[in-house]
Amino acid sequence: MKSSPPLFKLSALAVAVVTTLTLVACGGGGSSSSASSGGTAGTSSYSGTISGLGSIVVNGVRFSTTGATTADEDSPDQPFTKAFGLGTTVTVTGTVNSDGVTGTATSVVVHGGVRGQVTAVDVAHNTFTVSGQTITVDTNTVYDGTTAGFGLSTLVANTTFVEVYGVYDSATGTVKASRVEEETNAGVAALGFAVKGLVSNLDTTGHTFDLTLRSGVIAHVAYTSDSNVKPTGATLANGTDVRILMDQTNANALAAASSGTVNVTATKVLVKRNKQADGSVAKLQGAILTISSDRNTWTIGDATIDVSQSPELEGVNLATITAGTVVKVKGSFVNGVLVAKSIESDGFERGQPDGGVKLFGAVSAVDSTSTPNTFTVQGVTVAMGGSTVGSLPAQGTYVEVLARPDGNGVLTAVRIGTQTGGEAPRSFELFGTAPCTAGQSDLSGTFTLALRDGSLRVDGSAATFDVGTQVDMTASNTTEMCVLEVKGSMTTVNNVKTLKASVIEVLKRAASVSLC
Repeated sequence: MKSSPPLFKLSALAVAVVTTLTLVACGGGGSSSSASSGGTAGTSSYSGTISGLGSIVVNGVRFSTTGATTADEDSPDQPFTKAFGLGTTVTVTGTVNSDGVTGTATSVVVHGGVRGQVTAVDVAHNTFTVSGQTITVDTNTVYDGTTAGFGLSTLVANTTFVEVYGVYDSATGTVKASRVEEETNAGVAALGFAVKGLVSNLDTTGHTFDLTLRSGVIAHVAYTSDSNVKPTGATLANGTDVRILMDQTNANALAAASSGTVNVTATKVLVKRNKQADGSVAKLQGAILTISSDRNTWTIGDATIDVSQSPELEGVNLATITAGTVVKVKGSFVNGVLVAKSIESDGFERGQPDGGVKLFGAVSAVDSTSTPNTFTVQGVTVAMGGSTVGSLPAQGTYVEVLARPDGNGVLTAVRIGTQTGGEAPRSFELFGTAPCTAGQSDLSGTFTLALRDGSLRVDGSAATFDVGTQVDMTASNTTEMCVLEVKGSMTTVNNVKTLKASVIEVLKRAASVSLC
């Protein structure tokens, strides 16, 4: 079994700390430019769920996202101008450093989830249904909502609206949820209802295909033309991993069906690409679609996997593994085939000493009056439990947190560290909003970066600015606010702990903005 390199090289503040995950849709960072969706030779492509914030952690690698281009989950030819959340599904293309645990993203593609109204909930079996698609949850599923104690037990059939990120299981048509976000009816209606799956029975002339949504229910999807397939230039084939957007009438028809085939019309067909260019290193998270009779070849989405070259195995058995199993496969693309060098079970990383939720950043809020005391990092509120060693960190203190969820909205932190006096300041990335009525000059000095929970003082005097191509920073006569991704490290300015910015990305500017 391989061992993970140390992630935290800091002095320990606490162990076995109980942390409450006030999970937010906002944390980590995005970028202001539209993204290329395919890798090139010599790059790395990591496809999976976000397991850390303050940069983003995907498949065990912490990627810096400052300067990376992005693609929006609903309009992949447009920039993504929101913040990433724990459990969001993405594909990161970039480089991985020699340490194997840090890297730099050049592009990030956000893969949206199943979206719509909850129509059935089965707490006993850890499932619920959204827009006609069955969702399964486990102890690692992240919940984010305004409802108190938001989670599986608070979902109300025919009342709650959600978006669910996760991995599609072709064997059952279900989605294994990594993140569940509470939504509103109006919000879902504006964005579009959505389901996901693998294309079958494709008719490129008639512009139709089928998706299996749950046992016995198939969506027969019609799309008007190839222009409805996104991103631009993407093509469909049987086995392609897709997500379709549709209106509420079509979603209701899928939800009402007890069996058989339901005709629906998609406003968009969004393609997820697993296959990358030859020479690319890739680590893919996905459910095995097919296994060849000699068991040497798999498919995951549109990617063909060669497992015959004695890959390193972590928690899997090649002789007994079955279609539908979620795995992580790392290797290189040769002649269009991903030659596997290592294969992990989906839960292997989380079970390692350095596996779990990782948070990097400054404490943005402290509550010393609550019982237990709490502090917030990257939008996650951490409770100081009775077994905590050390004191409540002050606002502005840089911390690194490693924690694991218990499935009930609570994380157990196995390690929390802070910098020692002799260390160079550690860099991290943070998403927030700030006034920018006068344009860039409002951000070139000292300003307050508002977060979803708390705030931080930022010194932008030495920062390099990256303004999105669709953002106009001309001085305004009316109030303007900006959505920012700030990269920097903590310092003290005039006795106030301050984020000294090295890069400030302006992602959006409007009279009213939101991180979500």
